[in-house]
Amino acid sequence: RILFRMLIRLLEVDVYDEEEINANHTENSEVTQSSNDHWPDIEIFSKMSFDLNVHDPKYRTISPVYTEQLSRVKQEASKETTSEEPKKRETVSMMLTKLAAYNTFHHCEQCHQYMDINPAAQISDSTLHAFTFSSSMLGEEVQLHFIIPKSKENHFVFSKQGKHLESMRLPLVSDKNLNAVKSPIFTPSSGRHEHGLLNLYHAMEGISHLHLLVVKEYEMPLYRKYWPNHIMLVLPGMFNNAGVG
Repeated sequence: RILFRMLIRLLEVDVYDEEEINANHTENSEVTQSSNDHWPDIEIFSKMSFDLNVHDPKYRTISPVYTEQLSRVKQEASKETTSEEPKKRETVSMMLTKLAAYNTFHHCEQCHQYMDINPAAQISDSTLHAFTFSSSMLGEEVQLHFIIPKSKENHFVFSKQGKHLESMRLPLVSDKNLNAVKSPIFTPSSGRHEHGLLNLYHAMEGISHLHLLVVKEYEMPLYRKYWPNHIMLVLPGMFNNAGVG
């Protein structure tokens, strides 16, 4: 029984079990969408009201967007919340679906090739490629580095001389192949090399897809160690101390 409970626990995840906040601020939208209509419909979008209130409890302490209605609301309520000690958030255990994304602790026969490199290969078999473009926002040329495992080089186009990285090779929109995701998936990640849900094998039902991890320069060795079979897009060193944005 203990072993069974341990195995079941591996299929469970704790999620926050909290009521939504600002429920009374939601405006009832009169716009209805027929199940047969193509989505998105620009006409329907233009009639929908924009909800600027936060509903997720984890953003309870965030500053509300300023509106005329807000200026009439007394600020006493916000003072009360700041004086309180942080409460322990309620959680509930839920079974993972078969389409869950996983971190480094998940191992199974189906996705071990997605996670790990071939034992005969080495991490050094990945190649480093520089890609330079000019940025008007930063006012200078920006150099990004791609770390591409040998097994993933088929997703890129290289020049004949010097193997210079030129572009990505993506499936055509007109391609009827249902066993490939047509858009590349970029996942920015920082400080979560072990716990980040970066194993998308089961989430994608095992079909072919192009997944790139976007990491900071100083964290690159850690991500490369835990995810040797992933393509890395390494940001320039100037972003090492930058925030999420």
